[in-house]
Amino acid sequence: MSDENTTPETALWVLEDSVRLVTAPAERAAVDLQYLGGRVAFRIPVGLWVAELPEALENVRTRRRRSTAAKATS
Repeated sequence: MSDENTTPETALWVLEDSVRLVTAPAERAAVDLQYLGGRVAFRIPVGLWVAELPEALENVRTRRRRSTAAKATS
């Protein structure tokens, strides 16, 4: 999460025989041209997840915890 190259556009491409981390639109085009070519691949938007992570962590810290008695009755 501390990599300055990670942006909301950063994506992880998972292919059957390799994984590619892409951080810029030009790199995405290069992956499309060099590696995909009709192959099945998953594109995971890790940069978007990293961008949203600080807010999500803050929400977890401020969320009120349920008491043990409330858990037992649920």
